[in-house]
Amino acid sequence: MKRGPLRTLVIILGILVATIAVSFLLQLRDSLLDRLPGLPEQGPTQNVEVPDFTLETVEGETVTLSDYRGQPVVINFWATWCAPCREEMPLLQETYDAHRDDGLVVIGVNVRETPEEVKRFLDEVGVEFPVLLDSEAAVVNRYLVTSLPLTFFVDREGRLRTVVVGGMTKAVLDERLARIL
Repeated sequence: MKRGPLRTLVIILGILVATIAVSFLLQLRDSLLDRLPGLPEQGPTQNVEVPDFTLETVEGETVTLSDYRGQPVVINFWATWCAPCREEMPLLQETYDAHRDDGLVVIGVNVRETPEEVKRFLDEVGVEFPVLLDSEAAVVNRYLVTSLPLTFFVDREGRLRTVVVGGMTKAVLDERLARIL
């Protein structure tokens, strides 16, 4: 049995499947980009102004992102059930402590948990930066968050400089932070 025609058929089928997959992913990307006005086609890491939002802290205070215009901001989407989120929380606190005199703002956005659950965890870890409750996932949806943790690095002009998907090491955090300080 000759392998030439079979190999050609496999290659053609592979190209066809890849073409269909790319087409599907492009359509998915376009539908997601429509949900976040102002995002360029290249994705959310390209110098775009981040959407404003207002949420409450675990203490019930109202915080609006645009109130921090003029300061570098790290926005970390997280949940207490997320192991990498729990692991990086002390690192975020350490970074906040080290750079708050430089004007750095760290904001934790908790996803769909009760104030009691969140407060218990924050007390346990010793988090002092603002932690906001996105109980309806409105901000999560607006920012196209599909996995946790997800961290946005926003410059002093309110423009997104970079995003980290997943847990961060100190080296990654420091490198990304240098882009906005």
